[in-house]
Amino acid sequence: MHAEVAAAVSDHSSVAIDCSNASDMDVAFIQILVAASRFASQCGKTIALASPPAGLLAETLRRCGFSPPERPTAVLAEVLSIQST
Repeated sequence: MHAEVAAAVSDHSSVAIDCSNASDMDVAFIQILVAASRFASQCGKTIALASPPAGLLAETLRRCGFSPPERPTAVLAEVLSIQST
């Protein structure tokens, strides 16, 4: 997945990542989001989630300690520098 995100960032000025159909997600996926965000920023580009974190993404963020349950989007704005569209 990392290579796919890097290629998308290289080819486009902005990339939307859709996590709504994900069936499996762990801390490695969150690490890919962090790396992709940093790579995009270095390239003067942006990454956004196609929708606010919900379902599996919100649960993974909470389970991995990245996001408090009462503020599920906090990690995206404050840690990953990724904004939901």
